[in-house]
Amino acid sequence: MPAHAAAVRHVNNTGAALPRRSRTRKGKARLLTLDVLDGRTAAYAAARRLVETLSTDLGGDDRLSEGERQLVTRAAMTGAIVADFEARWVAGEPVPLGDYLSAVNVQRRVLATLGLQRRARDVSPLPLRERWALEVEAKGITTADGNEPTSAVPEPAQAPCTDDAEAEVS
Repeated sequence: MPAHAAAVRHVNNTGAALPRRSRTRKGKARLLTLDVLDGRTAAYAAARRLVETLSTDLGGDDRLSEGERQLVTRAAMTGAIVADFEARWVAGEPVPLGDYLSAVNVQRRVLATLGLQRRARDVSPLPLRERWALEVEAKGITTADGNEPTSAVPEPAQAPCTDDAEAEVS
């Protein structure tokens, strides 16, 4: 083995250099974990933040089973890959659409396995009185005497209910 061989960094199938710790002294592949990577990179930080966020969403890391922890890590790593694809596309670099869509689908499936849920949200408009009250509060509107206005929307007029009106409805 040449003297400079120890300094040679091995290259993976994508052409990216692997850390020296990825190979044993005899040149055999060593399994890498997130813990051996340089934690100062933006990608590492983003993946770790996503792991923490997902773990928190699921009740905290201490409440997760080992399988759930691994799924959280897979979802976060896939999320980092998807974010990388998206950043490259926005920067004008070519992105293999099939790889991007596969990564998005994998992430969706992992998140669904973890319990990703759709939550219905009430989007019906607020009644006029409530919308007006929120605007008054947000804008700090007061009357000339310094008090908050009681209502700019008049109460709806209600016709007195008579027995004749009830009979017509019945």
